[in-house]
Amino acid sequence: MAYLGDMASIGKVVVMVFASLFGLACSVVGIRTVKEPRFRVTLAEADKQIRDYDPYLVARTRIDGDYDASGSEGFRRLFDYISGNNSAEEKISMTAPVLQEQEGKTIAMTAPVLQQRDGQSWCVDFVMPADLTLSTVPVPRDQRVVIVEVPRQTVAVIRYSGLVSSDDIDEKARELKEWLRARNYRIISEPRSARYDPPFTLPPLRRNEVHVTVEPMREMDPTKT
Repeated sequence: MAYLGDMASIGKVVVMVFASLFGLACSVVGIRTVKEPRFRVTLAEADKQIRDYDPYLVARTRIDGDYDASGSEGFRRLFDYISGNNSAEEKISMTAPVLQEQEGKTIAMTAPVLQQRDGQSWCVDFVMPADLTLSTVPVPRDQRVVIVEVPRQTVAVIRYSGLVSSDDIDEKARELKEWLRARNYRIISEPRSARYDPPFTLPPLRRNEVHVTVEPMREMDPTKT
């Protein structure tokens, strides 16, 4: 019986190792397994879309600094939060990139990681799982992390691959603005960087996006001046 128990334990280890290696391989080549906020695509043309997003929660932190430095620091703070630095001590065990070994309750990792300018600072967001609400989401222990409810919104998106920089965000936002102007939409937010892949994903296979919140432009009444 002990022998059978040992074999079962070895089998579990083999399965866990295989799952970890499989998850790593998937991440390297850009195969994604994490969930995203719920949305509906209302217009799609080549690398651009207009999406209607349902409301969702984010864990948010604000950092002074450039895009790269603030992104790294923001990711660390938010990862600490979903790893158990919260009022419920809910934890997630992660391998590369999002394989989980449940220990009690978990906060699942979702996508994308959002980053947006706020004056001289950057806001970095982790999207919370859809089953969490303002009354059930664990409270961050780090006071630099806050929970924010993002309302229902219409978002224009442009997708690209490769590495990400603040110059890329500005360039893609300009391209998106021209596309939206021709379709009678107005941008009502700062551009947001959305990254869907871990840093070891091959750059040509990464999914990056720039998001802006939009609204339809009202046609001017020619009888009014």
